[in-house]
Amino acid sequence: MQGVRIVHAATSANMLTAFGRVMADRLNEEGAELYFVASSRPIYGRPADKTELAAMGGTPLTLPLENNIRPWNIVANTYRFWRILRRLRPSVVHTRASVMGIVGRLAAWLAGVPCVVHHQDDLYAREEQLSPRRRRQAAALERWFANRSDCTFVVSDAVSEAAQRLGFDATKVVNVGHDLSKSIRSGAVISRPARDDVALFAKLGIREDNFLVGSVTRLEAHKGVDTLVRAAAQVVEDAPQVRFLVRGRGPAKAQLEEMIAECGLTERFFLVEDWLSDRELVELYKSFDLFALPTRREGFGMAFAEAMFLGVVPIAPDIPPVNEVVRPKTGLLVPPTDTAFAEAILWSAKHPEEIASLRQTAIADAEARWGGTRAADAVIATYTRLLKGS
Repeated sequence: MQGVRIVHAATSANMLTAFGRVMADRLNEEGAELYFVASSRPIYGRPADKTELAAMGGTPLTLPLENNIRPWNIVANTYRFWRILRRLRPSVVHTRASVMGIVGRLAAWLAGVPCVVHHQDDLYAREEQLSPRRRRQAAALERWFANRSDCTFVVSDAVSEAAQRLGFDATKVVNVGHDLSKSIRSGAVISRPARDDVALFAKLGIREDNFLVGSVTRLEAHKGVDTLVRAAAQVVEDAPQVRFLVRGRGPAKAQLEEMIAECGLTERFFLVEDWLSDRELVELYKSFDLFALPTRREGFGMAFAEAMFLGVVPIAPDIPPVNEVVRPKTGLLVPPTDTAFAEAILWSAKHPEEIASLRQTAIADAEARWGGTRAADAVIATYTRLLKGS
């Protein structure tokens, strides 16, 4: 990779900083020349932070890309990206997320980039809320782009199998999985903070003797936070000392706040938008007694892996690919219903010894599977193979 010019592009800069940092570190070690492209619009709460992108060891660039597939948005930003690529002349363009996957690949093909690959963290066609017609349209679009790309990286067996059912060329699909970020891996040596010393908990009234169920996620319908709110309403009837905290931003926030108020949970269930430093995020995870997220769809389930690595036992829905991440003896897999989650939370609060045993198994399992650079190395090996072939 010495001297190879590579462009990593995603709709949201968070996709690059959260999921691409290990890959960027490895490419810098290999001597590659990196550029990072993300939207300057506030996708998922805020626009791209060029300082954060530059800290990954490359040159940050932005496009005024909106998170939709309206024709003007696609055409205008494809042209803008094409101009960037004509100037940079990269050997590889690697896109991530649906909208940038369209814009970035179109621009790369028009610019004659030798190697064009896409990270398919999930398939939009797997969204259950879509009508059959919309699902067919999404599948056709994703298939068309995938089969014209040099490679599609997926992160789980579930997405790999779904891609092939949709007609993706199996010879171009590579399941690379995920690596935990350096900030999460470094969190292994950070101690759990006393809640009395954390300003956020003091503001919310969360005490040391509360049993804290937490989650870190985007506030979107498919993340299932509404299910967790309904579960919380059942839990506090039997265990009023339990508190719930979800850190994240997203379009479902107002609706969730209404639900919390209607359920009488305003002093027990908290939605927190604060942007946290890497260390603060680790400390937040470690403050949880339990991690719970009744997500309806995932491409992988990174938050579950992070929680396990940091010693927080997850309650997870027994759906693929989440059940590839959370396995028996590393967490609790339950049906994705409010009653099932409520029962699992109540059981966990009453069985600390069993939870402690699960915690140790979860830490060891997460370290073994995601504590290194396996995914990044697989991506670099694919770049090398494709560039030799071109």
